[in-house]
Amino acid sequence: MTPTASRCAPLAGPRGDKFIVVGSFCFWLLVFGGVLIFLLATTAAAHSKNKRLEGELSTLESEIETLEDENVRLAAEREALRTDPVYVEKILRDEFKLVAPSERVVVPD
Repeated sequence: MTPTASRCAPLAGPRGDKFIVVGSFCFWLLVFGGVLIFLLATTAAAHSKNKRLEGELSTLESEIETLEDENVRLAAEREALRTDPVYVEKILRDEFKLVAPSERVVVPD
């Protein structure tokens, strides 16, 4: 028998069932193999989750940038509505179709 084969040969227990001796090479090989498989599985799962979260982070950062740009635009529009009468008049004429009291509305046929 080879040295490896004799180190990994199972022993018979008191009832005839076979088991591996705790101090044997095969026992530690199985423990190491099990731990290695566990670590590989958890690392793969963590890597997959990390990639998914990186994608979500990128999407959220893009959305934040868009919302910040819109916030700046709306703040500028709010300031113009508070301080610029020409802008207010333009909005009233274009969006609300209002006219000054001294003006006449001409509707083409």
